[in-house]
Amino acid sequence: MDDVLLEIENLSVYFPGRAGKKYYAVRELDLTLQENKTLAIVGESGSGKSMTALAVMGMLPAYAKQEGAVRFGVQDLSILSQKKRRKYYGNEIAMIYEQPMSCLNPTMTVGRQIAEAYRNHFSCGHTRAKLEALSLMEEVGLAESKYKKYPHELSGGMQQRVMIAIAISGRPRLLIADEPTTSLDVTIQMQIIQLLKGLIDRYNMAMLLITHDMGLVAELADDVLVLYGGRVMEQAEVFSFFDAPSHPYAQALVDVIRSDAIEAIEGSAPNLFEPVAGCPFSPRCAKAIDVCSEQCPPLARESGRVRRCHIHA
Repeated sequence: MDDVLLEIENLSVYFPGRAGKKYYAVRELDLTLQENKTLAIVGESGSGKSMTALAVMGMLPAYAKQEGAVRFGVQDLSILSQKKRRKYYGNEIAMIYEQPMSCLNPTMTVGRQIAEAYRNHFSCGHTRAKLEALSLMEEVGLAESKYKKYPHELSGGMQQRVMIAIAISGRPRLLIADEPTTSLDVTIQMQIIQLLKGLIDRYNMAMLLITHDMGLVAELADDVLVLYGGRVMEQAEVFSFFDAPSHPYAQALVDVIRSDAIEAIEGSAPNLFEPVAGCPFSPRCAKAIDVCSEQCPPLARESGRVRRCHIHA
C-alpha cells in the first residue's frame, strides 16, 4: 500500500464577520491522498474546492482564517511560518491554475521563466538552466522556437503547457491542478489531459485535481471527493462513484454528463453568507425530508465510501 502523502484533518476555512460570526467556505474537511494517486475534488463554483487548494498551498486571503491540520508526510504545514513553508512549495508541492496568463510574467519570455523556475530549485548557471528549460519544454510539447516568445504570443493551450513546465521544474511529489482545462477548447483540453497523465506516471507524482468537469475526473482520478457548501458530501473510488453515486448531489453531477441534453441542476449554489441550518444541499434536493433542513447529517463510512446524507444513513 502506498504511503499517505497529504493528509487534511478537520480543516475549516472561514471569514470573520460582525459580532463574532464565522462564514465558512470549507468546514470540517478530512481527506488523505496517497503517493502516486490522483484525488479529484469536485463540485460547483463556491463549493470550497479552490479554498481547499489554497489552504494546502498557504495562499489563503489575508482576511481568511484557517483551523485544522494540513500534513505533508509527517509535517503539519499549518503550524509552520511562511518562511519555513516556502521550502515545500515548488520542490515538494506545485500548483497549476485555470488562467495561466494571469500567472505568467508578461515582460519575460516563457523560456526564461521556465529557466528561472528551475534555477530557484537547483543551484546552477544560466547555461544549464536554459538547457533544462528546453528539455522541460520538449516534455510538455512546446517547440524550441517558443523559448523566446512572450506569454501573449502563445495560445491558451501553450500558456498552460508553460505553467505545467514551471510546475514540474522542481520535480514535486504533489501536483495541485485547479481547473487546469476549463479555459481551453475541447481539443486542447484532451491534449492537456493526456499530457498530465503522462507526467504523473513518469514522475510518480500524486495529484490533487480541483474541477467541476466530471469527464476530466473520469480520465484522471483514482478517487473522488464531492464538496458542497464547503462540506464533504461523498467520497468514493472513481469507478464505484460513477457506477453508483450515492448522495443526491453526487447523483445530480453524474446525471449531467450522462444526459444527452445539457441540463443544469435546479436551484442555486449555497450563499456563503446565508448558511442553511441542515444539509447544505437540502434546498435543492428532490429527496429531502424534514430533518434534512433542520440538522446537517454526520459523515457515515461504509464499504470504502464516505457519505453525508439522512436519506442514505
